[in-house]
Amino acid sequence: MKSRIKTAATLCALLIGTVSCYEDNTDYADTQTRISIYPAAEQFNADGTTASGNESFVSAVTVNKGSALSDMAWEATLPQTADWATVRRTSVSSIFEEAINGTIHDVANEGFEIVVTPNTEYRRKFVLTIVAADGTTAEYEFEQLGLKADASVTSEVENVVFMAAGGQQSVTYSSNMGDVYSYEITYPGTSTDWLSIDDNGVGELILTASEWTDQENSRSAVLSIIVGTEQTSRAVLEIPVTQNAAYDHYYMYGASADNLAIGEAYELARQVVGEYNGSLYFMRSADGKNPVLLNKDSRTLTYPCYALSQEGKIVEIATAETALPAGPEIDVDGMRKIQVNFNDMTWSWERIATPNCMPDSEVSAYPTKKYVTRDGGTKTWMTVSLHWAGDATIGRYKLGSGLVSGHQTGGYGNEAPYSSRNPAYDTVENGGEIVEATDNSGKPLAETYGRLYSSYEAITGYANGALNACQGGSSVMIDSPLGEPGTTITDAVGDSYVLESVTSAILATYPTTTAGDEQVEAEHPNVKMQIQGICPYGWHIANMQDWRDLVYAASAAGAADYPVDAATATYAAFGNGTLTNFAALLFTSDWNIYNPSCPAEKISAAAATFGFNMFSQGWRLYKTGYDYGPGDNDPRMYAFIPMIGQYTASKKAAWRIWNQSREANMRTNDGFDFGNGCGGTIRCVKNYK
Repeated sequence: MKSRIKTAATLCALLIGTVSCYEDNTDYADTQTRISIYPAAEQFNADGTTASGNESFVSAVTVNKGSALSDMAWEATLPQTADWATVRRTSVSSIFEEAINGTIHDVANEGFEIVVTPNTEYRRKFVLTIVAADGTTAEYEFEQLGLKADASVTSEVENVVFMAAGGQQSVTYSSNMGDVYSYEITYPGTSTDWLSIDDNGVGELILTASEWTDQENSRSAVLSIIVGTEQTSRAVLEIPVTQNAAYDHYYMYGASADNLAIGEAYELARQVVGEYNGSLYFMRSADGKNPVLLNKDSRTLTYPCYALSQEGKIVEIATAETALPAGPEIDVDGMRKIQVNFNDMTWSWERIATPNCMPDSEVSAYPTKKYVTRDGGTKTWMTVSLHWAGDATIGRYKLGSGLVSGHQTGGYGNEAPYSSRNPAYDTVENGGEIVEATDNSGKPLAETYGRLYSSYEAITGYANGALNACQGGSSVMIDSPLGEPGTTITDAVGDSYVLESVTSAILATYPTTTAGDEQVEAEHPNVKMQIQGICPYGWHIANMQDWRDLVYAASAAGAADYPVDAATATYAAFGNGTLTNFAALLFTSDWNIYNPSCPAEKISAAAATFGFNMFSQGWRLYKTGYDYGPGDNDPRMYAFIPMIGQYTASKKAAWRIWNQSREANMRTNDGFDFGNGCGGTIRCVKNYK
């Protein structure tokens, strides 16, 4: 075997007679023995070959005494337990290339060869030990894959909660490693040894907690279930265990409390004696009675329990026969922060909403339509883009901007981000000089067809006239207003998501099938986040799942002139960037009025019935100003999708869905810059569970 090594260390060893590697000559004084191998340890495949495809692993052994190569004797051994592997000495030819001048040295070294037998079981490991004649030892770990899957252990129990009184709870689990398991309890706090474990030997552990008398503090532990071994493969399942403090605990559930069953009830947080609060998604029940119930000290139904009444009172429910009062009046489903006071038996709540979002009073002015989804349900869309500018208190800059005719009306170019706004680039309503596009009556088109909003405004509700806020420096990039990848957020219906960058390339790899879509949602759940933004309370900015479902509704509509294939209604199609014929079914013919010079439109005869009313709002760009709006010869529609797309040091972008020149196809991509791609349109969809 021959290997080429090109390193400064090799050069030092070869030239030790004439030069030192260090200016302070410390190499000459160093007498330590060092053992090294080349190439480095390599993984074996299950069939016994190496990762690089060789029948065995061969490596040269070098012994250095200080900085000089040594011919000191050495031995290589394997542990007796690794009877499936053998090692023998062998001669290895190595080519050393000097790092400075490239001179080649062909050197014969002593080395070793390792052969392993095929592995039909689990992954396994062994350690090769090399001992030099002076006693210096070096160890190298090797690993061989197995035909059987690596160790795994799962449980439907995500956490265990004990009341202060203690008691027993069962934890069931499953593993692919048979009887090769163990378990342990660790205590991160000062309270220890308060849990004991009984092993039923059939995938079930019984935890017993002692009584806890602390009136203020809970205590915690972690149950670890360990399967496999370090020599095979090893998996650990950690289950948090908590014991509540010795005060009353209240659990909220019911058809109108996120439709939670008692076993999954939401625990309220104690503030002071008798007072509790929490945040939950509340919704109208099917029968309109809106039950919200409270259970004391357990997620197992006990009496008395309690119910919230419509009048703001907490009512005791003594027995199962006690009639429930009429529950809270829930006008719009949504997240609320609730306060419960058992001292005076009252409750109150407040909405959790985006600042400056469109108020309820405006919703009735927006036409809506229910579109069918693949699962047999419906989603309610506003069939016009949002045109909420904020109320009278919004300040100098409105939420978003009206629509502007023309092309490249003036922007900040590649200059440093603005330190002050340029009136020549803003509309009149935002303190600038640009006149909005209007209809024949003088009414701004934005009031009919929707405004343009920056991603920052759309998510945060803080107005900036359709321009993203300056962040300083020489780049117009801004961070995601949703939060950075890796951040955990709670959406408008109370579901939690870890933000991630989901790119076109990722989605394009999935099958164009229902199963492929299910896999996307399992592996990249950001596609279905319901982000309220500046949509009204109870609504959210259309997410990628909503747009995908709308494509399905278009395919189900069966337009004869511009048919939409059902395979287009998949995330993979969004990743590939073109939704064939989809736009033809979304258009409003009003584009013809304001864009007479645009190439002939491709509008389906079924578009009016489909009723989506897509219009050429165009966009506002940081660099060039207003583009592609009504009156342009290349009119376009851009809708912001609140999901992170490309996200690197040089590009920070969201997703968008868009159309140009009234072509029949709709387009999608993951490169709608948060900073430069400032202003787009928003479509709102009613929240769903």
